[in-house]
Amino acid sequence: MDQITSDLIAAYSQCQRKAYLLLKGKVKGDQHEYECILEERTAANRSRYISTLPNGQVDSHFRKNGRVRFSRKDSLSCTISADDLVATCDALLKPKRESAGSRTRLEPHVVVGTHSVTDDQKLRLAFAGYVVGQTTRYRPLIGLIVTLTESPKQIRLEPQYSKVRPIINDLREQIRKPLSECPALCLNKHCAMCQFRNHCVHEAEKGDSLSLLQRVTPKLIRRYQKKGIFTVTQLSYLYKPRRRRKKAADTPPSFNVELQALAIRTNKIYLHEMPTISKQPIELFLDVEGIPDQEFDYLIGLVIQNGNDVSSHSFWANSAEDEAKIFEACLQKAAEYGSAPIYHYGSYDPRAFQRASKKHGIDCEAFINRMVNVNSLVFGKVYFPTRSNRLKDLGTCVGASWSAPQPSGIQSLVWRYRWEETRNGKLKEMLLSYNCDDCRAVQLLTEDLQHVANAATSRPDVDFADRPKQNCTESGEEIHRILDDILNSGHLEYRGKRISLQKEDGNSVPEHKKIGPPKGHKAHFRVPPSKVQRIIGVHRPRMCPRHKGQPLNSSNVLAEHTIIDLAFTRNGCRKTNVKYAGMKGY
Repeated sequence: MDQITSDLIAAYSQCQRKAYLLLKGKVKGDQHEYECILEERTAANRSRYISTLPNGQVDSHFRKNGRVRFSRKDSLSCTISADDLVATCDALLKPKRESAGSRTRLEPHVVVGTHSVTDDQKLRLAFAGYVVGQTTRYRPLIGLIVTLTESPKQIRLEPQYSKVRPIINDLREQIRKPLSECPALCLNKHCAMCQFRNHCVHEAEKGDSLSLLQRVTPKLIRRYQKKGIFTVTQLSYLYKPRRRRKKAADTPPSFNVELQALAIRTNKIYLHEMPTISKQPIELFLDVEGIPDQEFDYLIGLVIQNGNDVSSHSFWANSAEDEAKIFEACLQKAAEYGSAPIYHYGSYDPRAFQRASKKHGIDCEAFINRMVNVNSLVFGKVYFPTRSNRLKDLGTCVGASWSAPQPSGIQSLVWRYRWEETRNGKLKEMLLSYNCDDCRAVQLLTEDLQHVANAATSRPDVDFADRPKQNCTESGEEIHRILDDILNSGHLEYRGKRISLQKEDGNSVPEHKKIGPPKGHKAHFRVPPSKVQRIIGVHRPRMCPRHKGQPLNSSNVLAEHTIIDLAFTRNGCRKTNVKYAGMKGY
């Protein structure tokens, strides 16, 4: 492939490595089912949108030069080419607001299968406008993205052109160099639905790549590589316990990737801060499933633990009209247990209840006040031997399991979309089981944190980040305690500042400090000031100060001494240099 297409531009915005693999075509990927569903929805949305438009008329300049190839007789869906750039759009129409005497301008239209607009869709639209600008003397300023909502969304293309140009230059550089190196491997959020996900994950695990850790960014990878750190195992040896400083109460916790790598290498749970969570007689565990693109929540799972009795409840919505009913049913069920805490994982669940409160006018304030985010008890405080803090990884670490082979949020969207098309009862059961398994994972994670808070010192798989445990016998513990006391009382100037007590002895003579510098000390000479404001003459002494009554004879040797003095005036004071001079006597 020697041409830069719209798919390459969109892939580059998601991952540079994905664009390279598409460009070279050496690795065959397996398209995710979610991407297939989006393509099906895009095709259906395209047919619906094009049927609502009149036959488009394009500028004859395109027809004569043959730079636009139309796939329909009504001149709507088209492929625009300019040199090595090939862009596709679903419509290329004149704007309705164009005046009669102005030059003909065309606006690209792109149809998508989502309800909201993403960044890669904006770049795809901007690339179409950029190629249109290459064939004419102007570039479109406005483009339209047709979502599954009622009205298309207008996008300003000028800010997007500055993002498209460097992508085109980079892809051209890769095309010119057949043996160009593949971009550095860096796993990100898009990997969950990428067609090369299995290939990249296998390569990352084979090389123990730093990108396996969720919190490691490309910038952080480059910084560690400058230090010679290329693997997770190497990163684990960088962690050193440091003295904890006093922080403000509202300072958010920070995440340490080095400690995360150490937890993976030693297969231990490291506590940077003790979890503040205690066992309650009644505890509720919540998980909400929804479609973020539509802001529609269709399933609420609630697991209630009352002593030794555990019960699960699921609230299902067939359509958006039933959304208010499942929230009301969940609130009514939770109100039966008073002020029992409601544990959940992540920020999606409280946002779902806040959204339902605004959309349907439901009073969820008391319910939200009872919610406890377990992620806030883990992030930056408790480091499990996992690559990320996702619920699936932490749940597997504490013993949770899922009935689905590869559970994920993207897969749950696939099940929901397929259920809406077919109304298959098996798909609904899979979603209910998946949601219940998530609630069980939150329950097991909460119980493990409660047990860690109570038995951290006795559990062999738990260690402290700032002060690792000392595994020794009773006599060894006594030795460590004595050494710790010595270290706590010792410091650099201990001998000079210590208090010494001596018994009084009549024969002992107190030692007096000798006058002058210590032996071997370099002498210090005073440098007199160069400028003198005042000279004072001093008469030579007449009598010898040592030999009383002995007169001194005059000599020709002059003695001088300069001092720095302060002269006070009406407005302040100033520095003056005064020299005292006189003849010596002998």
